[in-house]
Amino acid sequence: MIKPGDCSHQFCKECIIMYLQEAIKSGSVFKITCPTCNIEYNALIIKQYCEDLYPKYLELKQKAIITCSVCKENLQTHKCGSNVCKKCGEIHNGDCSQRCPNCLIPIEKISGCNHMVCKCKYEFCWICKGKFNYGTYLDVHFLVQ
Repeated sequence: MIKPGDCSHQFCKECIIMYLQEAIKSGSVFKITCPTCNIEYNALIIKQYCEDLYPKYLELKQKAIITCSVCKENLQTHKCGSNVCKKCGEIHNGDCSQRCPNCLIPIEKISGCNHMVCKCKYEFCWICKGKFNYGTYLDVHFLVQ
């Protein structure tokens, strides 16, 4: 048993390696967390247990960064959820993308209803980011816009 992260949860080495490999192979690298408590694993942990996939992890992680539409610099996400460019100070209005409330990877809504399904399989409302509940499919947020 190993304790790969900053939390107290332990896993067999083979299981955590498979978990990390699956996250990288599926492209869900924006925030890889402990499967039990959602504390984020840092890049050193990813490298230690998935050295062969580490270059792909870094490449995908870089692609997951949102950039400012004004100056093309990386945006900083504040606690309130606003994305602000660190260089020009412009606020990105988020009309073109939002982060999945579960894994935080940026996603875009191109058309259709507000029921979103992320790569991590989390289903949520595009408008309020609430978890999708199949009993509320007639909710006004899930109508086609």
